[in-house]
Amino acid sequence: MPREHVFLDLGGTLVQQVGVRSVFERAARELHVPLDLDAYLRANHVVWGLRWPTAPSLLGGLPSFADQVHEEALRRVGFKGDIAAMVQKIRELAVSRECQPPFPEVEEVLKILMERGKHLHLLCNGVDYIPHILHNLGWDGWFDTVTFAQEVGVTKPDGRIFRVALERAKAERWTAIHVGDSLTEDVAGARGVELEVVWVNRGPPAPEFDGLTLADLCGLPDLLEP
Repeated sequence: MPREHVFLDLGGTLVQQVGVRSVFERAARELHVPLDLDAYLRANHVVWGLRWPTAPSLLGGLPSFADQVHEEALRRVGFKGDIAAMVQKIRELAVSRECQPPFPEVEEVLKILMERGKHLHLLCNGVDYIPHILHNLGWDGWFDTVTFAQEVGVTKPDGRIFRVALERAKAERWTAIHVGDSLTEDVAGARGVELEVVWVNRGPPAPEFDGLTLADLCGLPDLLEP
């Protein structure tokens, strides 16, 4: 099954994620300020949804979309500490390699794919923290294209983000494959635009799944060979 273009999800596929709750909790602990985590998570979710339609227009700006969401959510819960310092700490932690550690096999697999002449593309449901995460991982230049949700204004499984990624990569569907860990976001989304997909299922086996699946990325290079 030769494929020239390999589109890869980030969180859950290439990197482990500690979770936003852990990031917020650690930020508050490091700044020695109290934070009602449950209330803040609820407020953050509400503000994110309200502000999402404006996200593409804020791309690359400072404060970033995510920064503005965090700031408003902190105000909503009556945060008593230094809001600017808290937002900065959240950003610092969220983009760190420590909070986005690669799965053990990932960097070796990506290097093998590049050595074999594959064009790697990142396609993920993220905001403009993504370039900073890639930089902190030491992955600058590893991907021919990077497409994330804030740029397009929609998230996977919406087919528009897949079509934008394919167009940006100048890739036809039959030359490409998408690799991701989510049945709803990655598998359903890719299939919705008739793009071949590999489900990375790092959990228990799912015998009912009717497509290509891997337990981790170790088998991906061989899977992509004719």
